[in-house]
Amino acid sequence: MKRVQRTAGFTLIEVIVAMVIIAAAAATILGLMSSIATRSATSMEMTQATSIANSYLRRVLASPFNTVAVTAIDEVGARDQYGNAIAGLQNYRVQVSVAAVALGVAPAANQVPAAQSSRVTVTVTGPTQTVTVLTAFKTDKS
Repeated sequence: MKRVQRTAGFTLIEVIVAMVIIAAAAATILGLMSSIATRSATSMEMTQATSIANSYLRRVLASPFNTVAVTAIDEVGARDQYGNAIAGLQNYRVQVSVAAVALGVAPAANQVPAAQSSRVTVTVTGPTQTVTVLTAFKTDKS
């Protein structure tokens, strides 16, 4: 009786199955990496928008009260304190609005009248339309 001797190696079917499994795993990993990169970019955009809004808010609040009351800004592209465009931030829209509001609770002696207080709202819209809003109050009460 003759013995059939089998040679070492893989059959064509085994190779094809292995390739399909590896391709499926690679597609899954690449999909996850793409999703992580997208979330990372969004997070960076939100952080940048918050920094821009904070900078504008601090600048407005540092101004004397009588100039804060008339501050209104609507710019495309963030700017420094001298009005120069900041490189790389041209796709952000910055809006600053100021509204007179009364602060406090009754009785009136405990309130700051609207003529002496303002609400400053800074809205920054990022390149992918994410919106960041910061609000603060400035008073002229002595």
